[in-house]
Amino acid sequence: MWIATANLGGKLDAMLAAGEFAAIASQSGQDDATVFARGVALSNLGRLGEARDAFAALTNSTNFADAAAVERGFLDLNTPEGPAAVATVMRDLAPRVAGVLAGRAQHLLGVAEFRQMHIGDALDALARAQKAYHETACEPGEAQVLDTQGMVHQWMGNESAALVSYAHSLALKNRIGDRVGSAITLGNLGRYCAMLGRAEEARAFLALDLKVAEDVGDVRGQARVLTDLAEIAREAGDFKTSAENLARAESLA
Repeated sequence: MWIATANLGGKLDAMLAAGEFAAIASQSGQDDATVFARGVALSNLGRLGEARDAFAALTNSTNFADAAAVERGFLDLNTPEGPAAVATVMRDLAPRVAGVLAGRAQHLLGVAEFRQMHIGDALDALARAQKAYHETACEPGEAQVLDTQGMVHQWMGNESAALVSYAHSLALKNRIGDRVGSAITLGNLGRYCAMLGRAEEARAFLALDLKVAEDVGDVRGQARVLTDLAEIAREAGDFKTSAENLARAESLA
């Protein structure tokens, strides 16, 4: 779901909010607002190289350089040196921006710190992100931060804190109608319950995740959930169901 870190104008904002990513990606305008919107759209479509190029083109933009740096940072997290480099940039950028952009920058910093196993720094940045989003009434941003906090608490073994964070995130996403985001949180809950040995709850969460993925046409999401369900069935000794789920996952890959 689009988190409005920059003022793009009514039409582009509305198109991003409506998830019209293909339509935005096809626009050829070179003004800064259109280039930024195109980067966001391309990122959501999985065209990450093109998205990064769009954000990089805004490095010297008066109105979009900081927002573009944050979005580019999220793309760079998965590169070998990404987390350390992103954290360095965000430690400088995050304190000097405000509002929704501050929440997004602090969230990125929290993720980058977590990827480096700097757990205390990660939790501090995520708390600042949640505060910034809460103060600006940005529920989509707050919901995403809560999901990340759940992952950190899960890694730490804080079962109650992790489940509360995931549940709070899911409640917010359901309230604002973020179905794709809800599916992400349902998957996190399902996999965590499986890890805890709570197979029945895991299957229930993953079944809901699968239903949402089917409804929104997320083929990769469907394959991922079916693989998770296959693993749960295998661990329970239900090899027939496991094989069936794996076959369905492979047919979608």
